[in-house]
Amino acid sequence: MLNEKNLQQYLETKFQELNEKISNLTREKSKQSQWLISDEVSSLLSVTKRTIYNWNNSGKLQPIKKFGKLLYRREDIENLLNKD
Repeated sequence: MLNEKNLQQYLETKFQELNEKISNLTREKSKQSQWLISDEVSSLLSVTKRTIYNWNNSGKLQPIKKFGKLLYRREDIENLLNKD
């Protein structure tokens, strides 16, 4: 039987579950934004796409390929900015 106390407990449980789902989605979104595409890297470093390509080949940058795109870790790019 659903009484006021049970309803309150049920709603609190559902609210906590929803909060957890939102937190997980936020963390996942945050992780996604840790990766940059070539255009963003080129813009941040103020270099041409050809330079990015050359740096890929020389090992200065080490992208991963995902979904047909080269992705660069934001942390690596920031380290490169701070190094120069």
